[in-house]
Amino acid sequence: MKLMVLKPEGSSYQMYDAICEKIVSVGFDDPLTVYCKADPNEIAKQMRLLSKKCDILIVTGEMGGQGCARLAASAAFGHSLAFSDKAWEHIQRKCTFSGLDAAEFKNCAKLPQYSMPVTGSGIIPACFSVNDDLALLMFDEKLDQKLLERFESLLLTLCSSAEPEPEPEPTALPAPVKPAAKPAVKRRKPSASQAARAKSRRKYIKRTRRNAMILIGFIVFSAVLIIAAACSLLSDIAENSNDDKDIKKASVTVAADSKVKDKSDKKDKEKEDVQEKKPQSSSKPAEPASEPASSAPVSSEAPASSAAPIQQPAPSEAPPPPPVESAAPQPSYAEVPITPPAEQTQSSQSEEVYQPEEHVTMEYIYTGEEEEEDAQPSGNTQGLPTADRDAFDEKLSYTTDRGTKRMNAYDLVCQILMNETNGLFEHEALKAHAVATYSMLKYNNERGTAPSVLLKSNVTESIEDAVSEVLGVAAYYDGEYANTVYHSTSSGKTTSSESVWGGAFPYLVSVKSKYDDQSPYYETSYTVDSDKLARLVDRVYGIELDGDPDDWFEIKHDAPGGYVGTVIIGGETHGQGGTWGRKEITGRSFRENLLSYSIRSHCFDIEYDEDEDRFFITTYGYGHGVGMSQYGAHFMAQQGYNYVEILEHYYTGVEVY
Repeated sequence: MKLMVLKPEGSSYQMYDAICEKIVSVGFDDPLTVYCKADPNEIAKQMRLLSKKCDILIVTGEMGGQGCARLAASAAFGHSLAFSDKAWEHIQRKCTFSGLDAAEFKNCAKLPQYSMPVTGSGIIPACFSVNDDLALLMFDEKLDQKLLERFESLLLTLCSSAEPEPEPEPTALPAPVKPAAKPAVKRRKPSASQAARAKSRRKYIKRTRRNAMILIGFIVFSAVLIIAAACSLLSDIAENSNDDKDIKKASVTVAADSKVKDKSDKKDKEKEDVQEKKPQSSSKPAEPASEPASSAPVSSEAPASSAAPIQQPAPSEAPPPPPVESAAPQPSYAEVPITPPAEQTQSSQSEEVYQPEEHVTMEYIYTGEEEEEDAQPSGNTQGLPTADRDAFDEKLSYTTDRGTKRMNAYDLVCQILMNETNGLFEHEALKAHAVATYSMLKYNNERGTAPSVLLKSNVTESIEDAVSEVLGVAAYYDGEYANTVYHSTSSGKTTSSESVWGGAFPYLVSVKSKYDDQSPYYETSYTVDSDKLARLVDRVYGIELDGDPDDWFEIKHDAPGGYVGTVIIGGETHGQGGTWGRKEITGRSFRENLLSYSIRSHCFDIEYDEDEDRFFITTYGYGHGVGMSQYGAHFMAQQGYNYVEILEHYYTGVEVY
């Protein structure tokens, strides 16, 4: 059985160590620990992901007070919180003994439905539940010895129940024993009255059985009629639903055809007007301007009306999920390495997303690129490539946690955009996102792979309109589909695919994204205790850190775009070859392997506070930083850039048609 431990930030290490010792004493290997923020949404997300990777999941801490683990389990597995009488009785008894007010702990008696409280010597009980094939155990921050013993007993029970029972060994059958002869029993002849009563009883039983058979037959016959009627009704509903879907699909196609036809007619009319005014001019429509329309630089400040492009929800409401970097396959929101076209090979979906890495030497070292001139927005949205009607009937392959599937291209692109943007971005930014998504899908499908994506239904009208206008339009490099990956927010500049995944794509290089500082995810901070960080470094890299924590890490912003390419870790490294000193890792490994994506980008700075004995990590941007910045595209569209100009800015040298 595979066992994992989820440890929210701030949980007691004493409790965590005690649980790990018990796990090892029962016979398991050292459990794989996943660290996360002490937030119900983050814990719930990790629970859902880890439930598919292990048989037993243990959450250490966050059972008291706010009850983050209880809320997270309820959200993760769809079980509402229910008041447990057994847990409440235990809390009242312990509070009475300790002289505390039980009302302060009443909320701790609310457990996810179908859960069982596990009591000990402390006030707050632990919680045990089974969800499908997953055994979930949640412990409070303060672990008492009695509860620890019950946890060991429960763990042993789970282990023994998972082991198949040994088949009994065949044994020789004993020789048959001849039964002894029964003594003859002398029966008395019943009297006449007894015979009459027995005959009457037999008639009653026979009549009762006959009536029961008639009733059962009637019930079965009625059930058959009801089932037949229900099947007929469901068939009619299914036919009507299919008709509605066909009508809706036809209406979408007709609408797209109408838009394409209207634009084509408008384009022809413009050609005729040009020919009347200038008979010598060419009939070919003008290409969108790639050079600035004027020499005046674009102001980096957004207009007053765009100071808050996306309304943030009120504090009482749950915020919409931020756009995530899902252009490449990303189970658990991870960025997946990209293979360059020359090295692309077909691989099975069961391969690991990425392997824990040592230091990857990058040939390209960022030394400060020359500032490129900003291309001014043309303000032109006429004469741009429009949707291809054939693309609406195209089927594309994709992968989710339920396996590889195929879907209509229009519906697939719409649902991906809904998950990424919630339909809140500018129209030209949504069109650029639709083209990038379609290109990425086509790039992978042509190489026999189905990219992993996240979908969201209930698509908004703004997304449907944007996709209807550009579906079938793609970004090409040297006549082939480009792998147009994207991310939420850059650090002010994007980085190259080579510095992140090792595969060099000529169109995935560092470019400026100067409006990203207006994104709500541009700058974030993360704090971690020095002893916790030292434990992580020892566990992940085998490096024992000691001495002044201020000398533990040396950060080098030597990747394109100013991202962290190299982190030098001090201390002693132990291995089979002996003991040696400082070690180098990549900034990406620091974010993904060491901190398990707790920081949002691998463009970061680290500061050590001696008074608090904590490290403060400031990150810039959100995501891997390669390709199009979703928020950067949104703010470019606000400044007047059309979707082709946005794509040509972020993907160097591509053609959009």
